[in-house]
Amino acid sequence: MTHRVGTKGQVVIPKEIRDRLGIRAGDRVTFWCDGDSVSVRRVTEATSLVGCLSAEAGLAGDLLAERRADREREDLGNVDTHGERLSVMIDRSH
Repeated sequence: MTHRVGTKGQVVIPKEIRDRLGIRAGDRVTFWCDGDSVSVRRVTEATSLVGCLSAEAGLAGDLLAERRADREREDLGNVDTHGERLSVMIDRSH
């Protein structure tokens, strides 16, 4: 199958290929170079959701909040009775 690229860089994906890949009007697709050719794949719902949630949402947010609390507790442990910050040296030679 040979098709021409339009003035806007558009190419029609042949119906047989759309049907085989399950691509319908309005679907999102992704393109990538594969050697000297171009590949296309329909974006599945799970793939399209990647990155749409902030790092503060859900389990990631819970873990970040827990780590922040741990860090605060660690920092409190590095202060002497006069409120002066103590120096902590970690030996990483092992």
